[in-house]
Amino acid sequence: MIPKDARQVLQVGQKLQLKISAWNQAGQGVARYNGIPIFVSAALPGEIWETTITSVKKNYAQAALLKPEKTVEFRTTPRCSHYGVCGSCELQHMTYAATLRFKTEKVEQACRSIAKLDTTDVLQATLPSPVNQHYRQKLVYNFTSSAPEATATATEKKGTNQPQLVDLGFFAPNSHNIIPIRACTAEFSTAADVRHAVLATLNCAEIRQAFKRAGVKHLVYKEKSGQGLFKRLMLRSERSNHKVLLTFVLNAAKTAYTPLMAQAFALLAQKLLPSSAAERGVNTGKRAASPDFAAAKESSTGARDTAAAGIAGIYLNFQPEKSNKIYSDDFLLLAGQATITETLHITSKPLLYTIGPGDFFQINPACADVLFQKALSCLNLQGSEVVYDLYCGTGSISLALAQQAKKVIGIEIVKSACVHAAANARLNGLSNVEFHCGAAGELFPRLFAQGLLADVVVVDPPRKGLDEQTIRTILQMGAPKVLYISCDPGSLARDLAKLTAPKIEKQQGQGTVQGAAAGPGRGQTQGPVQGPAYRIECLQPVDMFPFSEHTESVALLYKSR
Repeated sequence: MIPKDARQVLQVGQKLQLKISAWNQAGQGVARYNGIPIFVSAALPGEIWETTITSVKKNYAQAALLKPEKTVEFRTTPRCSHYGVCGSCELQHMTYAATLRFKTEKVEQACRSIAKLDTTDVLQATLPSPVNQHYRQKLVYNFTSSAPEATATATEKKGTNQPQLVDLGFFAPNSHNIIPIRACTAEFSTAADVRHAVLATLNCAEIRQAFKRAGVKHLVYKEKSGQGLFKRLMLRSERSNHKVLLTFVLNAAKTAYTPLMAQAFALLAQKLLPSSAAERGVNTGKRAASPDFAAAKESSTGARDTAAAGIAGIYLNFQPEKSNKIYSDDFLLLAGQATITETLHITSKPLLYTIGPGDFFQINPACADVLFQKALSCLNLQGSEVVYDLYCGTGSISLALAQQAKKVIGIEIVKSACVHAAANARLNGLSNVEFHCGAAGELFPRLFAQGLLADVVVVDPPRKGLDEQTIRTILQMGAPKVLYISCDPGSLARDLAKLTAPKIEKQQGQGTVQGAAAGPGRGQTQGPVQGPAYRIECLQPVDMFPFSEHTESVALLYKSR
């Protein structure tokens, strides 16, 4: 008999030998003790471990590994020195092949448990990423503070009052504690050079004094107090030539950008942009000679030589909200290029994309090629179709669709991304695609009401999935094919359940409205339940985020006859 409350049976610090029988959606091993589920980080199905209980809730507990009694052949040594203390790349304790199996099972479990969907006949094995190291072309680091480098001798430290150094890192697992990062196996290959350049520059006395004159008391933002200027550093890189857009996310409104603040940031930009920036009309000022982060603690000239970092443009983003919002819509180009260019190889003709700092674009372009190739293969367009592309970003799949369809209609809520999408269409010589700026849940129903129908609807929503109005419009339009690209198996499963639910015919005045998402309203009579609105033809996970718990998926739905 399973206890009603796990806290009556287990306590923190209790030692247990546990046999791991499965893994949960986060990639943790799952064991049971007297029927109570216990989640064990870094444990794998088939293993037996001596563990210690670290947390007990009413319905479950968590445990940490102590000593192995039995391990499995797909366990491996994590390749990152930050594994276990950083909250990213949680699956490095298993082989890459095992991570792919986990992600396939994760999608299957989400569909079964959340949506009660049997995916046996449609679920495919997860497609691997062409690269599983240094694949992230977009990165967001958190600013933090650290003690002066340990390289200083005791004599050097004695009697000195060295300030805390500005540092960068990622969140620890399940917390907002920031772990300083020295090397990351997921970040693009030159990201460390950019980080080192930024830290060396911010830690030099000249820059500190410039911000002090501007009235900045604390350089680094502290979440608890809400004080400090620098919140995050966001990087976007081209995968081919590694040009980088750098964005400082600031704990300040634009109204706080005083002339003295502008002078401090101008000096910062001069030190960060490489000498080649001068050819673009940017005053680069002095370039520093300090070779690394440690040497910056007493640098009088500022940053190291940043040529290797490949910084092409620098932005400021004003985000004064005390929230988890990464950045706002308020960007200011400080110096250098406004955009970078990425290339995707989806069809026989490569496509070029202009990308700004706040635009949505796949973080792993090499795997985006695989993802979108699979999507187009599923759709099998014949050249006569009209296609909606909702949440289209800068047109990443819109342009590939336009190469094979009669017409493509893209909808995107981020204004800059919508502008860049239209520019990308012109850049690639495509005239059969148009872009509308606004929320999909508002624009899509409006265009449908105006009579703009489609043969195919493609959706690539954020992690939370589709809103009710978008689902309702898809069902009412009844396009023969729907292609759903998802970054979250949970929200995908929830939305698939709604799209494949039995249709209910409802009468309202004159005419008939069909849809599974909307219940009967005033003046409606509920008719007989019919067959499902859509059926799942193919469900394909794709490993967009190697060695992390996250997975991308492509689901192809056909309208039921």
